[in-house]
Amino acid sequence: MPDGSYYTRTATATSGGPAFASEGDAENEAAAQRLIESAMRVELVRYGGRFNPIDWYATRDGRIVAYLEIKTRSHAADAFPTVFLNVRKWHVLMTSWLYSGVPSYFFVAFEGADRGGGLPRAPDVRCIDVAAIDA
Repeated sequence: MPDGSYYTRTATATSGGPAFASEGDAENEAAAQRLIESAMRVELVRYGGRFNPIDWYATRDGRIVAYLEIKTRSHAADAFPTVFLNVRKWHVLMTSWLYSGVPSYFFVAFEGADRGGGLPRAPDVRCIDVAAIDA
């Protein structure tokens, strides 16, 4: 193989983009995770593996209380009139809800407003119950 072996290649998704999140993506998602956990009074647990259709489920008192997909965006919530949810993710969230009766949510953490006083920007987190999405 040119330029290295099979085991030293760079991971890419079938779309040609990166298959792994950057360090900045992980930091943004962690900030959203903390806000969601606090607001819902849950612990978010990431599914194992790299290519699960959805990334999270929420537990409270040892029971699963929600399935979640969290996306982060580097723009304000009002920058565009819509957000996109991948149909594969929507399908798995819907199927999880239909088969278990446990609600599924799609969260998007947008760039927050400047709070002034040298405080860091807090994400502006929005969510929708997947059952309410008009497919």
